[in-house]
Amino acid sequence: MVTELAEVLKVNKSTALHRVRRATNAGYLVNGESRKNYPAKIGLGEPLPEDHELLPTAKKVAQHHAARMAKVKVMAQAKTKVRKTSGVAAQQSA
Repeated sequence: MVTELAEVLKVNKSTALHRVRRATNAGYLVNGESRKNYPAKIGLGEPLPEDHELLPTAKKVAQHHAARMAKVKVMAQAKTKVRKTSGVAAQQSA
């Protein structure tokens, strides 16, 4: 079952298994197979609460991405300045 789920989600099996375990632990999925080392028989468990956000909105993702890119840009500029300073210091001492 996890293999098929991995194929549908286009992720590897370990990622699919991790997601299934998290959903099972939270009660959103149930495993109908109680025997060890047998393929899981995954079924639906408790429904998600109405007020529970499963995935972030597109707006939140865009805001997070913009903030992350701004931070990366600042870090890249700072790193470039350090390199130039180090190069000047290296040239002066040589």
